[in-house]
Amino acid sequence: MDVTRSAYVANGWRLVESVMEYTALTRDDLGPCAAQPGDSVVLGNLLVECATFPEAIFEWADREWDPRWVPEVFASRVLGVTVPVGSVLELCGIMADEGRGAVLTVESLTPQCQVVFACHIRRFALFLTQAGAAELCPVPGCSAGPIHEHIFRCRRHLVDCDVDEPARMAREYGGTRREELDRDPARMAGDPHADLLAKAAAAHGAAEPVNAAYLDGLFDPEMIDEIHWDPTEALAMRHALEREGLRLRRVADTETRLIRARIKNCTTCGGGLSPWAVQAVPPYLCAGACVPSAADVRALTATG
Repeated sequence: MDVTRSAYVANGWRLVESVMEYTALTRDDLGPCAAQPGDSVVLGNLLVECATFPEAIFEWADREWDPRWVPEVFASRVLGVTVPVGSVLELCGIMADEGRGAVLTVESLTPQCQVVFACHIRRFALFLTQAGAAELCPVPGCSAGPIHEHIFRCRRHLVDCDVDEPARMAREYGGTRREELDRDPARMAGDPHADLLAKAAAAHGAAEPVNAAYLDGLFDPEMIDEIHWDPTEALAMRHALEREGLRLRRVADTETRLIRARIKNCTTCGGGLSPWAVQAVPPYLCAGACVPSAADVRALTATG
């Protein structure tokens, strides 16, 4: 570092015209340029930088900002930008089950905003101007967060997932709620996230298995008599199970009728769609005969 730069760095804020000028003077000490889409970053390496690198200047902070709102940052070499310490720590917490060897692929890096990473089927946002991180919907380009830890898509893209995914998410989410509600039948009805799962499943004609998976996770019907020795408690739990099952069926039926009213005609044969819900048939088809067979789907996939 030459004498002029040493003077600037030593005197910090007193000798620079702005924070951006200071950043320009010290840019070559940050290592490579900002990470590009497709670059890979190991979570453990980012954590090591966070723990060992000295505090840096918050390069986007205005000198009039209240210091209480300026996060502690470090100059990351693997990302090529200044990163808040709290953002890395929160990201590590969110990704704890992935381990420190998790490889993050940069999807996008927006200076003065955030870095979006992909890891397997999961996506994460690392905030750059405030301490924080968040998990995102797994659909590339989507900026919304997942509905729940076990319903890992956003509201918009929940309906776009594979047919089998809603049932798996419903069972896991139901089991989580069962533990949270301590098996209290009075609190087990009317969950809005369960409604979203039922509506997404109705769009595929799969409401019945998805609702059944959710109820199985929520009530664990086979264990009701084993857990509730008092016949009155067991009966109350079974009544709650039946009521919630009927409520979810109504939710799915209503969604099916709305889709049919919007589409109006079968997408296969062009015939008119009945307003009555048939949960075993996708709402955009008039009858089971119009549902493509597995062989047809494979043929279309191969030719497409």
